[in-house]
Amino acid sequence: MRQTSEPNQASWPVGGGRMGERIRAFDWSQTSLGPMEAWPERLRMAVDLVLASPMPMNLLWGPDFVQIYNDGFQPFFGTKHPTSLGQSANECWAEFQHENDLIYARVFAGESVTFENHAWSYARGGEGDLEEAYFTTYCTPARDESGAVAGILTTAFETTQQVKAEAERQQAEQALRVSEAQLQAAVDLVGLSPYGWDPATGALEWDARLKALWGLPPDAHVDQDVWLSGIHPEDRLRVEAAVAECSDPAGDGVYHIEYRVIGIGDGVERWVSTHGRTTFKNGQPVGFVGAAMDITERKRAEQQLRESQERFRNLTNLIPIFVWSVDPVGAITFANEQWFTYTGITDEPPDQWPDLVFAPDERDPNVTNWQRALQTGAAFDIEARIRRHDGAYRWYLTRAVPVRDAEGKVTGWFSAATDIHERKVAEEHRTVLLAELQHRVRNTLAVIRSIARQTAETSETVEDYALHFEGRLNALARVQAAVTRDPTAGIALGLLVSEELLSCAAQEGERFSMSGPDVCLRPKAAETLGLAIHELATNAVKYGALSTPRGHVTVAWLRIPIQSGRGFRFDAGQHSGMKPDTVPINYRTLSPL
Repeated sequence: MRQTSEPNQASWPVGGGRMGERIRAFDWSQTSLGPMEAWPERLRMAVDLVLASPMPMNLLWGPDFVQIYNDGFQPFFGTKHPTSLGQSANECWAEFQHENDLIYARVFAGESVTFENHAWSYARGGEGDLEEAYFTTYCTPARDESGAVAGILTTAFETTQQVKAEAERQQAEQALRVSEAQLQAAVDLVGLSPYGWDPATGALEWDARLKALWGLPPDAHVDQDVWLSGIHPEDRLRVEAAVAECSDPAGDGVYHIEYRVIGIGDGVERWVSTHGRTTFKNGQPVGFVGAAMDITERKRAEQQLRESQERFRNLTNLIPIFVWSVDPVGAITFANEQWFTYTGITDEPPDQWPDLVFAPDERDPNVTNWQRALQTGAAFDIEARIRRHDGAYRWYLTRAVPVRDAEGKVTGWFSAATDIHERKVAEEHRTVLLAELQHRVRNTLAVIRSIARQTAETSETVEDYALHFEGRLNALARVQAAVTRDPTAGIALGLLVSEELLSCAAQEGERFSMSGPDVCLRPKAAETLGLAIHELATNAVKYGALSTPRGHVTVAWLRIPIQSGRGFRFDAGQHSGMKPDTVPINYRTLSPL
């Protein structure tokens, strides 16, 4: 619309601020309203009302809905102002024409239309960026002199603060409802019972869950006397002391205790855990809030766990092996009495036990293997010497297996060690015996080859060879039998002589006699001397005293000093009615064992 270049100096409309000046300066003849001088009285009255109103107002007049508004309404137009003055509302608000047509039709039908807390994009102050604001808008009919509706008077009241406050209130209430629901869900989930206590009157506020702990129905009356009457007699003094402490203004007012109750109505013993705080005013307790929960199942589980642990401890103390457990990093968390009694470990750091018990020459590889097991979770299985409290070492089979949770994570290790010292000593002894046996077999074969060769050299016939060879082998066998009875003890010289002569059907005392000190021979010396005694005995059987019914053999020996230590002199004699034949033999290189 066109505006005059100079403000209209007409006296009407009066005032109206900046919009009043614009209205006076506007060329209204270019609108369907025509020049201002021709405006009807009702239109003028409506314009005066708009400009005098402290509230935002916009007058839409005529069939084209020509807009006339005051300073308060001007910001609603944003960048559409000032073109919006004198412009048809349909043209100005073309983007909302469909909605506006419905509203205009209702108002021109005589209806007043109200939009409560309607959102507008509003340029506050008439300039700058648009912001969202809320208004309650009234669209009322404006009538002409005939009473017909000739326009629409739009009045807006800003309600942005109220709308935002209401939104915040609703959000806060919703958040409170959610919080209360979550709190109630948490309370129900863990079985909490919030309660209150008035220290002055003793009045209590309990919910149905807390009353049930005392064996009471949901509608039962509760007070301080009811509460005290349900406490287990053995726990009542503790509870009263805790109440006195939390009621003392010199303290922190905290009340936390676990105790037993006996149901007033059902006689059932239950455990309750309660936690609360007293509030004070002028040095006096004036209120208390707390929460209680049933911990009966937990207490039963704890008791069962203690009993199980005691059974386990007694069992591990009965079995003759070491049993201990460690945490994921290898520190001891439990060990039976056998472990402490044997190792003597008491106050040493619990993670250093491998360094304390393994033998020094085995410690590094054993500790390395143990650390590898801790890192990989693989079972630990070794045979190692473990230090006793007096410094001695014994062989033990040590095994450790990981304990895992449901996700497979190692939560600790269970270990046991079994004494295998006698087995290891026996194995070492067997190894020595096997080596000795191999050595003696080789030596025996060498002796047999030598016997065979010498027998062949002195035998004239095969029968003579077989007879002599068998006799010498039997003598060697007797020596070997004596050696294998106890390889470390040696062979008694007297036993060697008597067995050889007895094998010739001679009886001691009647056909032969022996005398001499106890002498033990080494295996090699026994083999050599045994064959020599065999030859003497064979000669006695063939040609000497044992070849006649009344012949007698005398054997004697005695110890003599030699340059390399101790030796002995061996004398064998026989009597067959002829001159005694004495054959001296001195084994200077053979020393007793």
